[in-house]
Amino acid sequence: MNKQTITVDFDDTLQTVFSELSDNRVEFFRLLAQVSTVYIVTARHAEHVGEIRQFLKEQNIQVCGIISDCRSKVNACKSLNSLAHFDDSERHCKELTENGVNCYYMGEFHSETMKQVWKRSKVEQGVWKYYVLDNNTRGLSE
Repeated sequence: MNKQTITVDFDDTLQTVFSELSDNRVEFFRLLAQVSTVYIVTARHAEHVGEIRQFLKEQNIQVCGIISDCRSKVNACKSLNSLAHFDDSERHCKELTENGVNCYYMGEFHSETMKQVWKRSKVEQGVWKYYVLDNNTRGLSE
């Protein structure tokens, strides 16, 4: 039997800053990878893919590949015939859904409290500017 393909964003989707969600999230995607063909589809540049591979190895998550530098995920998901995509970007989810790809938005970003915690972590990591550039601030002030 052929496995269905599932695509997953990495930052703030598979890997999350919320410790109360992290273990369950990893377990969920680990189980999905056992019954599906899973690809990571990320906007991360190719030079940072090693960090993704290290995370996957540490968490024992088997994927079929990593597609990096992916600004518009529609083409990648359609070319992989993705049954479903998981992402933290409202813009990507909207674009994917409007183009016929089932997309699931990460629920923690519906919580104002969790969004504030998330923003603080991105500021501390020095990467908040990239979320601002990508217009992915989840309605939080710059």
